Amino acid sequence: MDGPGGAGGESRGDREEAATVVEAEPAVLIAAVVEGAGEAPTAVCCANDRLAVDLIGRAFDAGIRVPDALSVAGYDDIDLASKLRPTLTSVDQPRRDMGALALRQLTDMLAGNPARHEVATPTLVVRESTAQVA
Repeated sequence: MDGPGGAGGESRGDREEAATVVEAEPAVLIAAVVEGAGEAPTAVCCANDRLAVDLIGRAFDAGIRVPDALSVAGYDDIDLASKLRPTLTSVDQPRRDMGALALRQLTDMLAGNPARHEVATPTLVVRESTAQVA
């Protein structure tokens, strides 16, 4: 079978798009895409980039073209995300901001001040592993 960019795999336009949240092992997801089951995913957002990298590798081995037949995104934006082929779409956590917020919260709490709800906003870094939705 061909890997990403090759002739193998199914085109995204051949299936109806639907959003469903599923918790599954990478091998189960790949098997569903290969079999072309009615519930086969067209996109997967992994809990972290390491799982996304594993999923892309398994897709390649099975001849599934990323992102043509399967879009893959991760979370954490590790260094490998920008070096992988295809490069990995990922959510970048503002780690420095999160650390500063945590330190400020801890300092305030130690001073007897009540905790505040603060949010460090993550950023989506779109790369080659996800296809554009028509």
